[in-house]
Amino acid sequence: MRLFSTLLFCLAGLSVQSQLFSLQPDSLLEAQAETDIHNLFQVDILNETEGSLALSWRRVESNYPEGWEVELCDNQYCYGLIPASGDMWPISQGGSGYLRLDIFPNGQPGLGVFRFRVYPTGGPDSYQWVSFIVQAGLTSSGEPGLAALRFGPNPCGELARLFNPWPQTLNLKLFNSAGQLARELSVPPSTEAQLGLATLPPGAYWLAGSAQGRIIFREKVIKQ
Repeated sequence: MRLFSTLLFCLAGLSVQSQLFSLQPDSLLEAQAETDIHNLFQVDILNETEGSLALSWRRVESNYPEGWEVELCDNQYCYGLIPASGDMWPISQGGSGYLRLDIFPNGQPGLGVFRFRVYPTGGPDSYQWVSFIVQAGLTSSGEPGLAALRFGPNPCGELARLFNPWPQTLNLKLFNSAGQLARELSVPPSTEAQLGLATLPPGAYWLAGSAQGRIIFREKVIKQ
């Protein structure tokens, strides 16, 4: 009986590991939002297994301007906010689930960054990233723009330089195309810093900068 139970446990573990899914349109969704309406942004999760697929998700980052109203929905619930984690209804063979954000900026421009891990229920190590980067309106007038920021070169090689023109410390996060954090750096006011990229593979990245907890710019970075 013990051997039989052990065999069932092993088979269950293999079943979780064998569950596969893909993301559409991609694992990273970049979008522009209108500031005075509800905006819906959705990533579909396609079941590519030969059976039903149970998935869960976990919030990793939810960073957006104060005053925005943001709600997360999946194919089971609309939560009214963005909770720390959730379980979806099982997805039938050939079917799809989703993660969807409903964002109402309340007239406030800014940038929102939202990152989640999606994985087979019971197998959190076999995850894929789902990331949303949502820009609403324009940076408010009177703040330094990207020209004042002086980031470059872009495209870049092993090293890029950045000058922080803001009167606050600038916190930088560099993400790869899958939404994974690749670099993190803090730059004091009126200071130039170096961003080391030598160990990163070539490709497209995006750089987000925040000050006093508010994201104030983003920039696409090409690593050669």
